[in-house]
Amino acid sequence: MHFISTRNPDLNLTFKEASLAAYGPQGGSFVPADFPSLPEDFLTSLQGLTFSQQMAACLSLFVEDPDPTSLAQICDRAFGEDFASRPFEVKALNPYKLDELVIFADKGPSGSRADYGQVLAHELFNYWAQEDESYYCLAGPRLDQVLALAAAHRATDPLYPLYFLDGRFDPVDLPRLESYLSKDQALGFYLTEDLEEAEAAYRKLWQGCDLRARLDQQGIRLLAADESSPISLLCQMSLILISLSELLAQELLEAGNTVDLALTSNDLDFSLAALYVKSMGLPLGYSLIAENANRLFSDFFRSGSFNLKRKFKSGPVDSLNTIWPPAFEALLFELIGRNPELLAKSLADLQETGRFSLGKDYQRSWRSHLRAIFNNDKAINRSCRSLYDRSDYLLDGGAAAGFAACKLDNKSAKERDLQVVLSSYNPLWSWELASDAIFGRAFSKGKSRAQMAEILVEESGIDFPPALASYLLRETDQLGNEQVFQNLSSQAGLADQVFDLISLYSRQQQAGYHD
Repeated sequence: MHFISTRNPDLNLTFKEASLAAYGPQGGSFVPADFPSLPEDFLTSLQGLTFSQQMAACLSLFVEDPDPTSLAQICDRAFGEDFASRPFEVKALNPYKLDELVIFADKGPSGSRADYGQVLAHELFNYWAQEDESYYCLAGPRLDQVLALAAAHRATDPLYPLYFLDGRFDPVDLPRLESYLSKDQALGFYLTEDLEEAEAAYRKLWQGCDLRARLDQQGIRLLAADESSPISLLCQMSLILISLSELLAQELLEAGNTVDLALTSNDLDFSLAALYVKSMGLPLGYSLIAENANRLFSDFFRSGSFNLKRKFKSGPVDSLNTIWPPAFEALLFELIGRNPELLAKSLADLQETGRFSLGKDYQRSWRSHLRAIFNNDKAINRSCRSLYDRSDYLLDGGAAAGFAACKLDNKSAKERDLQVVLSSYNPLWSWELASDAIFGRAFSKGKSRAQMAEILVEESGIDFPPALASYLLRETDQLGNEQVFQNLSSQAGLADQVFDLISLYSRQQQAGYHD
């Protein structure tokens, strides 16, 4: 499989080249140029394999480097230990209600779907790394991605973890996160602006060319491990193939059925992967995007107008607090027919005015692939509590929003179409939502973090994922000698600040300042 750039479709790279390049020379993302043909019995051939074997079999469809033998070893290292006791699952909450099917992708060390792409990216980068260069693996700007990258990192790895957080993260918890990350000799940045300003600065900084070119001149290679990377994309496509195989094995999917996916606005990479799997002839219908009352994507997919000139409010469900997910540009590129000129104009309009609009022809073209529905926080809470009361399953807020969106969706579907909800976070990522579902109220007043953790684990029967527990419950009395995160402002030479700090940190690493 080869990859092209969303900004320049004439640029054609191998999987390895696209993964190591991080972003195109004009910015943007890499998307597949072509797709392999799928063997007729491929989905049934996955049945009975371990999860790491399933991932290797799926990835072998798409990549030539690593070769199949090396890829099997890489997948075994990535998914063997941490995922062996927490397998990927596709199941019905109630075997008699096929409208409550869930993909559980919250089983990794940090308890979020980001774990799958992060551990795979880490092993592949280790496999490809050259001795004469310094590699920095960049997590996306959300806490789950930071914890996932930290959990994947080992002290013997030839690449260093690089973290970047924005307005979604509460700065009050920064010392706790610094204490957790200091074990990885991490270098991180925290943008102090509001969410929309921080997200815009993040995109401009890492997808622009200037900073990466300056780092390249210093022999410093920046590797992307967020949802926009080719590695993450192929990982999500593999998860969908495994999900379809599981549905077949459980006789939930029959010939002629179509599977619709319900997920959140923060899972657009999964929706993009579904679009590609669908183009390979597999029975996927559309993605139903659930979001909170900010309704950014609901308005866009309904009207064709994407408008950032609105007041954004962060709700209790982290997976819904997003403005421009990393995979959105690639998804938009596909929905407008891979038109780089129209994409460039839309992005230029967005930068200049905070909005762009697409015509009705494009709106009609994506309605068979995407829909979006918003709910307020109270409706999402009710959905989570109702699912727990009815099925004894405590689900994350994104999955609860997906179920709420399914109930509001007025699609004219065939009777035997399946709607499958994606659960991409461990439910205990959101203490407020979990305690409300179990006790009918936020059960935190006067209780320490450790006490809350004990209560929620006992009542729900769900364990805290190791990385999340290590962060949440970590003592912060004694921090490391160096501050892990540097506070930055996007208003004052952001690229210069980041370049100077990475260059200094790289020199310190090479000089052996860290044991």
